[in-house]
Amino acid sequence: MFTPKPYTLLVFCLLFFCTPFLQCPHAAEGSFAAGPMDADQPFEEMKTLQPSGNQADGDMQVVTDPTRWLHEAIRRSSSREIQAALEEGAKLTEECLWLAAVHTDSGILDYLLKQAGVSVQATFTLAPEPAPGQDASEIGRALRLRLLGLFTSDGHQAEHLEGITLLHFSALVGNTDTARYLLQAKADPDAVMSNGLSPILVAFSAWLHTWNPMHVTPSAIKRIGTTSNYPGFIYTLLDNGARYEDLENLLEQKRDVLERYVVSLTQNFSVPMKDGSLKTLDSLLEGLCTNTAWGLLDQHLFVREYPNYCDMKVIFIGRLKSDNTSICFPFGFLDDRFVMPGDSGVKDLNIWHNGKALTSEESLRLLDSIGIDLKRKDFWDNMDAQFDSF
Repeated sequence: MFTPKPYTLLVFCLLFFCTPFLQCPHAAEGSFAAGPMDADQPFEEMKTLQPSGNQADGDMQVVTDPTRWLHEAIRRSSSREIQAALEEGAKLTEECLWLAAVHTDSGILDYLLKQAGVSVQATFTLAPEPAPGQDASEIGRALRLRLLGLFTSDGHQAEHLEGITLLHFSALVGNTDTARYLLQAKADPDAVMSNGLSPILVAFSAWLHTWNPMHVTPSAIKRIGTTSNYPGFIYTLLDNGARYEDLENLLEQKRDVLERYVVSLTQNFSVPMKDGSLKTLDSLLEGLCTNTAWGLLDQHLFVREYPNYCDMKVIFIGRLKSDNTSICFPFGFLDDRFVMPGDSGVKDLNIWHNGKALTSEESLRLLDSIGIDLKRKDFWDNMDAQFDSF
């Protein structure tokens, strides 16, 4: 069996599977999803208190454009500011509706749609140059270019997209509230834009990129936002008639890529050793065994028949150098958890040794015997591990 190499596989996977989300809307100040932290300021105060692009220097600039203020109010989901900006003459362009589907709730989105006279079933065109009803300013152009990048399919960024719906925009951040509103108003859950992406595929790709089963610190991983709920969004679509076959077909087409991705995550996971060091599972297990192989044994993603939205199992097999007996280490991905063998919170995730399935206690003893420090409470608590006494 082919054994993936660390790091290069992760890059390979992201390029093929979720390129559009390598830079997420909330990844940094100044991106289309970020806004100044001065919600609910009256417009006259906003004119003088609006931060400039370099907020770290504390510089200020006068803002007299109510349309720009409207965009920022929508990003902050401030209904009072939105109404005030409109009263000041802000232009309610299509970009405002897109931002509302991403950032606000059902009440604000409904209000803006009615103000604009736009149907929930409306479809939109996305290109650098504005279509009728879109913002012709540089701010509008920058937003459209940003969105074109986010809706990239299979690593190819289109210069022109058609058939985009508000559900596609909600999917970018897993906004379940606006999704429920749109679906109740008869939005099409299976609408496909011109690059072949449906809302469920947009949400799945975004979820995969922000999925953090190794509990990497927030500074080390790009995340769209703490309020994102991609599993809830995907189940909402499925509950309202979205075709699971779209996701199933994607997973079948990309199984090899997904396998490389999760195997690479497992190989590069560093465990604490009794000597105080950290060692990757790849280095540890490859050093103990010969005739080794890694692989993805099971994958169940967003399947209603399973209690977890993510249930995947990676296995390592080999022969111990010490006595030439066979060994099999299973590792699990359960929702947003990475699970080690012997974890009492998961059934049937125990080590096999010489053709015999070990108990959880025996699995933990074997991990202990190869030098893994299972008593590093701070480390394993961060992983939500459940290790019984052994």
